[in-house]
Amino acid sequence: MEGSCSNDCPICLQPLLQPVEIPCGHIFCYLCLKGSAFHRRKCPLCRGNITMGFFNNPNIIHTVNDGPKQDRLPSELVWYYEGRNGWWQYDERTADEIESAFSQSLPKCEVFIAGHFYVIDFVNMCQFRKDHSGRSRRIKRDSPNTSKKGVAGIRLSLLQVTSEAHGVEDGDEDSANDNASDISDSLSAPSSVISAIHRLAPTGNSSSPNSSSSLSPNILPVPSQPP
Repeated sequence: MEGSCSNDCPICLQPLLQPVEIPCGHIFCYLCLKGSAFHRRKCPLCRGNITMGFFNNPNIIHTVNDGPKQDRLPSELVWYYEGRNGWWQYDERTADEIESAFSQSLPKCEVFIAGHFYVIDFVNMCQFRKDHSGRSRRIKRDSPNTSKKGVAGIRLSLLQVTSEAHGVEDGDEDSANDNASDISDSLSAPSSVISAIHRLAPTGNSSSPNSSSSLSPNILPVPSQPP
């Protein structure tokens, strides 16, 4: 089947981020596809089958909206979430949403990732699903040069454009295990949620929580809970 020619993801309707091509030839954002596939293991467009093993070694498309979309200074900090034996960097859009909320000194905010809402708790520096399924993970704001396993569940070996197309490191199964209880694995969102998958529009970033960066209207602040 002929692949998609559009640079927009058919699920979130935004420019493709970490684009992957599935066997039927259709292309989606990695996290959008993962959220959909864990609910219904079929292509959202043609209903072709998707095996969950695909996400351990996805077919990354390096020529569509590839690479960072914003010019960042080397000194700027980025956001990470905890995995097994290492840290994963958030995808660019989610990180920008988190940074925008952090710059407003909000105690918490919500982000929408792969079919689930997550609470980002800046007080305790952790993330967890809004429905409290899965486990809590630590988060941190650190240098972009910090050692990491990859970005949003995709290992660095697969994100490097100049590396071999299937340069998978030993232990890539750990990538799936990392995601199993949180960021995108074992999803069971209802079809009404999957059909409405979208990404929140990012705005601004800051190096401190007290800066004057404006808050994106799509970020959902969460009131502080009583102790």
